[in-house]
Amino acid sequence: MDNILLSTDVPRYITNFDHRYTPRVQADILIIGSGLSSLVCAYELRNSASNILILTKDSITNSNTYLSQGGIATALSYPDSTDKHVNDTINCGHELGDINVITKIINQGKDILKTYFKEGLDFDRSGENFHLGREGGHSENRILHKGDRTGLYLQNYFLSKIESTNIKIVSDTFLIDLLTSDKQATEVLAFSKNKGIQIFESKAIVIASGGIGRLYRETTNSQAATGDGISACLRAGAILQDMEFVQFHPTALYLAGAPRKLLTEALRGAGAFIVGNKCERFLFNYHKNGELAPRDVVARAISNYLAANKTSYVYLDIRHFTKTDLSNFPELLETCSKFSLDPGQDLIPIRPAAHYFIGGVKASICGKTNIESLFVIGESSCTGFHGANRLASNSLLECLVMGYNCAEVIKQELHRMRRISTQQYNRINKHPKNLDIDDIRNSLVSLMLREVGIEREEQGIQSAIDQIQEWKKLMLSDNFDNYRSWELQNMLIVAEAIAISAFHRQESRGVHYRRDYPNLNMNLQKHIKLTGLTKT
Repeated sequence: MDNILLSTDVPRYITNFDHRYTPRVQADILIIGSGLSSLVCAYELRNSASNILILTKDSITNSNTYLSQGGIATALSYPDSTDKHVNDTINCGHELGDINVITKIINQGKDILKTYFKEGLDFDRSGENFHLGREGGHSENRILHKGDRTGLYLQNYFLSKIESTNIKIVSDTFLIDLLTSDKQATEVLAFSKNKGIQIFESKAIVIASGGIGRLYRETTNSQAATGDGISACLRAGAILQDMEFVQFHPTALYLAGAPRKLLTEALRGAGAFIVGNKCERFLFNYHKNGELAPRDVVARAISNYLAANKTSYVYLDIRHFTKTDLSNFPELLETCSKFSLDPGQDLIPIRPAAHYFIGGVKASICGKTNIESLFVIGESSCTGFHGANRLASNSLLECLVMGYNCAEVIKQELHRMRRISTQQYNRINKHPKNLDIDDIRNSLVSLMLREVGIEREEQGIQSAIDQIQEWKKLMLSDNFDNYRSWELQNMLIVAEAIAISAFHRQESRGVHYRRDYPNLNMNLQKHIKLTGLTKT
């Protein structure tokens, strides 16, 4: 079906710079971000280029991959099959997923994993048999995991693989802007805490900068997830897709003063209950599968329960777990210990929190975008794999496949790629106003949770758009010189894109629920795309 294409006003650049006076760094391949898709891509390219740089805006471990607990979904044994996995993904995505993309990623992901098994990648097992967990929306046990620290394991595994290679990791370096020439990405403008603003020239630029969870007051995401890569791509002319679909994880730890720590869905797969303030299991009132319903259903059910009972949280109940059961979740035990909770005796307070961004830069499964030499992979991208709702543990699978495929395409095309140095400059004439950046940021994340969160309606979304546009007038007309302000500029640009897309999807589908349009509209079984109407 035809796609809806919208535009949003964004500036071409967000800071002052001049090519003539900006220090330059050259690379063959430049990768922005340090999560799984980035590391897989770099690892597969290690023998194909002499100079590969990975830029990360904080420490190498400040990524959503590092925090990921659940695992990787793949069908390895009977009675499971890739066809079943494909069907579960389609059903969970509410018929908006691309069947060709889904089939390719699931089939290829299984083959790539088997290759990495031979190289030493491993997961929890008994002898030759993997422990395969089950999570919401899956019809079979198919989740490979390393306790409840799968993401940490994967990140450390691939970091060890690239440790003694020609790949250099540059930490504390913030992506400001992408520079382009004739619809080709040529350079990256970045800010280093040690060296200030620099221009990085590269033959290929790979954006793997993660999601947007920090746009919401309640989130399980790392501090780095502020949508910087997505915003820079939009300003450079890339197409965004499915920006309205933000997945909330149903079970984030909720304690005053504590971070919203993810409590893995594998707990429910192992038999954990979600209960209300009278210890009642209320989820079966919303879905026949109760705790194992898809995430959008569980998150919305909890949200409705909170509103109806005027409470701030419900509980995760694992008091019936044995000591052996609990030993499979070391991250949970460590988290509970920090806050004097005994999961064998105590109910654990939880509520939904923004967790995974389904939308992003429109890209193929090898990361190709509408801009030559610009690749976008992982959570920053949107391939159509997840549809309107991500099936649990499909994200690490997508990262694995996209990182691998992106490297394969770059290998094939690197011989004809070239670095292009273009003489560009940008001037924003106004000087920064005396703005309280933290106050605007805190107001934005509260606004997004309230009006563009788990449930939405036209009046609230429109008020959010109006307010975001007022903040954009304040923030985007000035030249700032620090990454905290650039982060907020990016957050405003991405927040507006999410709100505009949510406004125009006048139906309820997957993680996008409209109170004023509570039903599925088959006429809207299409993708909403956005481009930036840039102003220099």
